[in-house]
Formats: sequence, structure tokens, C-alpha cells
Amino acid sequence: VEMTEVDTQWMVNKVMLKVHLLKPSPKVNKSAAAIAAQINTEIERFKREDAKQNPAIDATRPTRLGELEMGIEIHEA
Repeated sequence: VEMTEVDTQWMVNKVMLKVHLLKPSPKVNKSAAAIAAQINTEIERFKREDAKQNPAIDATRPTRLGELEMGIEIHEA
């Protein structure tokens, strides 16, 4: 794309205006260790809630899904 000097100056002014309008990021009040601890706490909470909603499947016992029964049958030789 070819730009004239006027177009270039206009684009520089627009970019500079946009940069000045952006708000700075908020300062972090927590240490990295505190943030990591909070993340770990939330992960553990998620795992507990997920385990309640999606209990582990016991593949050693047959499970009925409508008319379909699934399971593992072990035959010893």
C-alpha cells in the first residue's frame, strides 16, 4: 500500500492517540506465591465439584445404559 506523507502523519497521530487512551494495567497486590496458592485452591475446588457431578466409573462392575450393558468380564485360565 502506498501512502502519502499526509496519510503517514495522520496514521501516526491516530496510533499515538489510541496509545494515550488505553488505561494502565492495575498494580498486582498479591505475591506470586499467594496467586499460586489461590489457583491451587480453585483447582482443588473444581476437582471436588467435578467428582460430585461426574463420579468415577467402576469398570469392574457392569453398567446399564438403557438396553446396553457394559462391563469387563475376567476369565481365569
